[in-house]
Amino acid sequence: MLLLVIEKAIDGDGNEYYFNTLTNTSSWTKPSVLANVNPMTPRRRKQRALAQKRRDAGLYKSASMLAPAEAATMIQSWYRGRRAISRLREVLTGYIAKAHDAEGNLYYINLDTNEATWEKPTLLRDMSDSKLASFKDNMW
Repeated sequence: MLLLVIEKAIDGDGNEYYFNTLTNTSSWTKPSVLANVNPMTPRRRKQRALAQKRRDAGLYKSASMLAPAEAATMIQSWYRGRRAISRLREVLTGYIAKAHDAEGNLYYINLDTNEATWEKPTLLRDMSDSKLASFKDNMW
């Protein structure tokens, strides 16, 4: 039951924290009752719910139900999708820089459009900020 209440999340600097959806509180330390369990992220929870809907609708095939050609096509598709996302992230790291305001708050700058945002771009959320260049006034 507790596993359904606690979500693992990542802040803007890439640090993990735990969020209790019932009490709306967060903590940097993992709850001791979850010591040997890994809580789901909100994204993983949505993926699991979607998979269950597909199973219920009869659209889900297990590996044993696939013909070798179907399995190969599925694996190739997954690989190509992950590779495309990886390449896109590499490109984005050249256009996005991290910066800090006068109070030390982290924000992100699109070096191509000069737009700034407090939120990390979606495709870069799983990446550590250390892989992004630091914004300096002489970059423009």
